[in-house]
Amino acid sequence: MKGKEIFLGIDVSKGYSDIILLTSEKEIFERSFQLDDTKEGHEILKAKLEELSTKANKIICGVENTGGYERNWVTAIKSISKRNNKIEVYKLNPKAVKHQISSLMLRTIDDSVSAEAIAIYMANNYQRVKQNWEKSIKQTGEITEGKLLHKMIQGLIKQRTMKLNQLEKLLYQTFPEMLEYSRNSQPKWLLKLLEKYPSAEAVKRAKTKGITSIKGLSEEKAKIIKQKAINSVASFSGKIPEIIISQHSKDITELDKEIEKLKRVLVDLYKDNEDIKILTSAKGIGEWTATEFLIDLGDYTRFTSTDQLAAFYGVHPSFKQSGDGKFKVR
Repeated sequence: MKGKEIFLGIDVSKGYSDIILLTSEKEIFERSFQLDDTKEGHEILKAKLEELSTKANKIICGVENTGGYERNWVTAIKSISKRNNKIEVYKLNPKAVKHQISSLMLRTIDDSVSAEAIAIYMANNYQRVKQNWEKSIKQTGEITEGKLLHKMIQGLIKQRTMKLNQLEKLLYQTFPEMLEYSRNSQPKWLLKLLEKYPSAEAVKRAKTKGITSIKGLSEEKAKIIKQKAINSVASFSGKIPEIIISQHSKDITELDKEIEKLKRVLVDLYKDNEDIKILTSAKGIGEWTATEFLIDLGDYTRFTSTDQLAAFYGVHPSFKQSGDGKFKVR
């Protein structure tokens, strides 16, 4: 075996991984086994890799890029690959791995089969796409932190959207006349108003002075809103819907503050990035747009042409030639 390559496929699950070793001829070198995602499990794997490095020319380790679960294993392997250049580790595209699994044409797919598919995929493509794989493990701490924070912001935005949809649905029944103020966005004064007076009935009972105490509401606008409440066609009222509307309005206000605060943190993280400076030099592109675009795009050096970049965003059509010579847009 000495002088040959060994391909180590790792299928990551929550708390453990299935691992298999194949030769460059895709024959089983060591059957599938499991290791826990713990210090002990990592030490066992590192010891095995060190031992294998005395028997083979290279040990190529591959793990599917699962968006986070693979990081502990990659870090563990990288810690020994720095001092042992026979050991390599790469994060692989999940779609490519999925296609490899499909090509095996097996009726039952379990974690050990997935680990084998990862090893086979590497054996088939190592020489051809190794350079692309290398980029997958060269992310800076800035990029990794940025992606984590961006994901959190996206989660908060989804929460806000869900609460806003629920608020608008209830508002349609309890004070539909107010919806005209939130067609394109939700002004802060509207959310504060609904938090304090969460229905047409509540606004009718309110004093004008109480309404104008809300920042952004003049006496004239307060009178208009109060008149709308008096003439409201609301079909639903009561203590429970008022509690829900008030709480949703409060939650949306708090989410807005949190989202803006985290956006600022993310923008500050990338403020010295040269790519951000180039993007913001274009008219109409602000700091947040540039930062989000760069994080979403990832390593743009993987695109060798503008056509590939356009295809990544789904705006570059591809064509398929059928047997009769006609072209069909996919």
